[in-house]
Parts: sequence; C-alpha cells; structure tokens
Amino acid sequence: MIPQWIIYQLVGKPLETALRIAVKRMRSIFRMPLWVPTKINREYKKAIQRLDKGFMELLKNGRTIQENTKTCLES
Repeated sequence: MIPQWIIYQLVGKPLETALRIAVKRMRSIFRMPLWVPTKINREYKKAIQRLDKGFMELLKNGRTIQENTKTCLES
C-alpha cells in the first residue's frame, strides 16, 4: 500500500493548485488564454503535468502490486 503522504505529494498537491487556478480563471472577467506564458498559466500547466505524472506513477505502482499478489483463484 502506498502511504497517504506520498499520494498527497503525487496527486493532492497538484490537484489543489490546478483547481485553485481554474476557479480563479472562472471568476475573472478577462481570461488570458492558456498559451500566453503568464506566471499563473505556467503554474497551471506545471500542476497539470505533475498531476498526469502522479496518476501514471500510481497506476504503475498499482499494476506492480497487483501482479505480485495472488488472487483467491490462484491460491
């Protein structure tokens, strides 16, 4: 099992950042396109990349754990 603090670092923190920025963008009157390299857009894109990497890491670990455990049919 993966410790909760690792899951928070991999997924929770980037998710909080991405959601905070998304809400900020929704509430603003003028929305700068994401392709414009502002500080907030760079932070948002970095959070999304970290989120993608975190999910991929969790999936990889889950598959490894699943491959190494026996099911009740294999016992």
